[in-house]
Amino acid sequence: MGDLRLLSLRPYSAFTLAARRSGHHFVTFSLDVRMHLLATGRYLTVLSDTTLKYNSERWSLKRLPIDLGMPEMPIAIFTLKNRTVSPVVALFVERVRALAKSDLTT
Repeated sequence: MGDLRLLSLRPYSAFTLAARRSGHHFVTFSLDVRMHLLATGRYLTVLSDTTLKYNSERWSLKRLPIDLGMPEMPIAIFTLKNRTVSPVVALFVERVRALAKSDLTT
């Protein structure tokens, strides 16, 4: 991999384990730090589709066609029983569901 360094969000992901074997790795929970390091062109990381979709142009990121064999992570919204959600939360949930449905159809 030459001078390429690997960034990871999760300290024990399969990606990080491979990075540790290479001798060049950096673990951070900060998306901002990851983006700045990626922009240097000397780092490689795994990003969610959504993160890449909304940041690729701004940070000049390019998707590499690599299958890591990792399952997609589901996203869920939970509410507490016997609790009324606020109008803001109800609107947020409505918008997220609409966005999810639109992404499934495109």
